[in-house]
Amino acid sequence: MDANKKRKTKRIVRRIIIILIALILVAGIVFGLVKLFKKDDNSDIIYDVVSTGSIVTTVGGSGVATAKDSASITLLSDGKVDEIFVKEGDLVEAGAPLYKISSQAAEDKLKSAEENYTDIKKQVAEIEKQRSELNIKTPYAGIIMNAVSLEIGDTVLKGDPICTLVDNTKMKLSSFFSYSYESMIKVGQAVTVSVPSQMVSLPGKVDSVYKVQRVSDEGSMLFEVLIVLDNPGILTEGMKASATLVSDSGEIITPYEDSSLEYSRKTDIKAKATGPVEYIGMRNYDAVKAGVTLVKLGESDTESELLSLNNKLKTAKESFEAAQEDLEKFNATAPISGTVLSVNLTIGETAKAGTVAISIADTSTMIVNIKIDEKDVSYVKAGMPVTIDQWGTPSIGTIESVSLSGTYENGVSTFPGVVTIDNSDGALMSGSYVNWKVDGNQSENCLILPIQSVKYVETEEGPKTVVFVQSDSRPDNAIEITSKPDGVPDDCYPVPVTVGISDNFSVEILDGVSEGDTVFTQVRKQSTWDN
Repeated sequence: MDANKKRKTKRIVRRIIIILIALILVAGIVFGLVKLFKKDDNSDIIYDVVSTGSIVTTVGGSGVATAKDSASITLLSDGKVDEIFVKEGDLVEAGAPLYKISSQAAEDKLKSAEENYTDIKKQVAEIEKQRSELNIKTPYAGIIMNAVSLEIGDTVLKGDPICTLVDNTKMKLSSFFSYSYESMIKVGQAVTVSVPSQMVSLPGKVDSVYKVQRVSDEGSMLFEVLIVLDNPGILTEGMKASATLVSDSGEIITPYEDSSLEYSRKTDIKAKATGPVEYIGMRNYDAVKAGVTLVKLGESDTESELLSLNNKLKTAKESFEAAQEDLEKFNATAPISGTVLSVNLTIGETAKAGTVAISIADTSTMIVNIKIDEKDVSYVKAGMPVTIDQWGTPSIGTIESVSLSGTYENGVSTFPGVVTIDNSDGALMSGSYVNWKVDGNQSENCLILPIQSVKYVETEEGPKTVVFVQSDSRPDNAIEITSKPDGVPDDCYPVPVTVGISDNFSVEILDGVSEGDTVFTQVRKQSTWDN
């Protein structure tokens, strides 16, 4: 072969080699890109075995810790700060002085409110007195006399006479004796009273002695003796009678003249209010007991007036009490025992109305207001222990209460609850954000599976809860489903189950499978970089 032919052959070979190398490089690049951007179809199928164990449901959330008992004092008027007795962080007992503020405006406000309240109270009392006097009653037991003739509907004016009431169980006799008997007559001394018209002599006694100076027609000086006696029922006012006394020495003492008997008590009853007659319960010579209604008058305009005054009285009382409370806040004492959280006063400066002067909280017991999801509320009961976590520091609280009424929002109902926490060591700060957790329900020695093992499938009868049991043959309790979830192997069959409680990882299986059954859980696909 000549030299030219050899050189031509070498060039062809080199070109072929270059082309082959280029093809190999391109194939390698393509293969690498495919391997890089395309996941391998190989996947791991994860199975789990039904086992026996324990499961505890956990309910939790977050909230803000606040003092269970707290109080603040807000000023309602301006005032100059004279003294401050506490500072932030101080522990105070209920009743301890906090500060002094001078406020003439608050003092004037209280005085005005008190005067208005007192005035309206007097008006109400007067109207109520008038209403009570619409029923005209007997002040004591006695006999009705001089009864005024009235008819239903008649108008009686205040001051009009109604009748005369007399107490005729006893009579009195006013007699005058010469001063020569002054030393012989004493209170309580026995007296014989003669009533000529009835031809009787009755026992009596000296009730009173009055050293008056009456001059008789003969010029003798006389004093008065009041004598009382029981009425056997035959005596009446105006009957003439005389009294006879016997001195200690046996001397007979007689009065200067006979006198007339009088009733021991006699009252002219008059109307104390104006109104129409609604009831009449009296007749002349009726014997009546104390408190009997003689005449009942109807109300005129007192009812509407009293209603209006009572409304004014209520408002005046509220204003008076508010003014009292306002003034008390200028010389305030601690309303509760606790820690002073804030003091917003400066000595010598004017504190404006609306200023929250001081805030106090009893941080020995804290509370957290929580919200419980409707699916968990049946597990949470008052008295259950609660784990509280503040910035990684745990503490224990107690479920104080769980409301029976939920709040619906964004498609979910939550039920408010209250957690109390013993904070005697002061570790929990008021206003701090905390997490809470409570064990809601627990099952021991129950069948459990991972949550992912439980599937929800469609059947001709509707959705069902199932697990896919691995078996060489179709189980007797397997059911027909519309479609099998992706990745479920052919040797796994849908078996309906009933689930119980669950936690974050496992679920309780109440029926449908047995301990030791193998079930499909999920498919874990591998990408090329897993190889």
